[in-house]
Parts: sequence; C-alpha cells; structure tokens
Amino acid sequence: MAELKYAFAVGAVRTWFNEKVMGWKYRHSGLPSQLAHSIGQAGEMALSKYLQSKQIKFSGAPVVVASKSEFRQDLTINGKSVGIKTAAKRSYLEIIRRGTSYYPAKMLDGESLRVLSYPELLIQIGVDSSTGAVAILGCIARGEIMASPTANIFSKPAHVIPVVSYVSFDDISWLQRLGAKE
Repeated sequence: MAELKYAFAVGAVRTWFNEKVMGWKYRHSGLPSQLAHSIGQAGEMALSKYLQSKQIKFSGAPVVVASKSEFRQDLTINGKSVGIKTAAKRSYLEIIRRGTSYYPAKMLDGESLRVLSYPELLIQIGVDSSTGAVAILGCIARGEIMASPTANIFSKPAHVIPVVSYVSFDDISWLQRLGAKE
C-alpha cells in the first residue's frame, strides 16, 4: 500500500507541475487529471516491478519533465518505445465488457502538437486503487494501433482497439516484437 500512496503523491505533483507550470491540459477519459496521473503512475510502477522480476532491462521516462523536449513514452526496452495505458478498475472492467480500448489518435486533426508519436508497443493495464491489485490486458504493436478505426472520445479522436487484438502478456514472446533475445 505504500507504493500506491507514493503513486498518488507523484500523481499530485505531476498534475500540478504539468498543468500549472507547463500549462498543459489533458483528457483522461473523464477522470480528474490528478487521479488519472496517479493511476497511471501506479500502473507504471507495477509494470516496472514485473519487468524487473523477469530480469528484463528497461529505462523509464522521467516522471516530471521541465520541457516538452523531455517528454517521451513511458518505457524504453532494447531501444524501442513502450507506452503504458493504465485504466482505473471501473474503466478497465468497461474495456472488458465493451470489448474495446481507446488510444489517442496522434495524426488526426484535433490533437495537440506536443503529443508523442505512437509507441512501438502499447501495454494496457488496469489498477484497483483501493487494493493496489493490477491486471495486465496485454500488449499491441504500433501498426495494429494505427490500423484500428477511430472515433471521437471526449471530443478528441481516438483509436478503437478490439480487446482480441492484444497479445497475452503472460507469454514473454511480446518481447520479441521489440527485437529482444530471451
């Protein structure tokens, strides 16, 4: 539970800095920014622990950045960008029920110029912020994200990704998509 408290503290600092100092605005599927950043931080921390347990080398992006040039995807594994999308428990269960997840469309009208390019691999996670439980839906490659249809979600274009498109995370073969040697 200490890790969850830490994630929520980092989420508060990140929100304050990004929005008040940097002047950035976010869309978080209807969640307040601080809660969304906190849940995202919890997902990143959980995935980092998992990768460490599997002895997979990676580097994380800075939690708080001082300029847009420092902004990058959540992780780098073997020189490849890895994005992590973490949903709150309610949203994660909705993804499963609906059979689709959403990922911001990055090359369509209406997107911010500061938005990162598509990650080479995207990992979808769910976090229960009351217990700290984490579920990993799976991962999906950049090309599959970009090929998925788009819809306006919270007034912004987003890819609608079928849950069946995600590769199971239990099988480390997803790492081969990043060119790693097992």
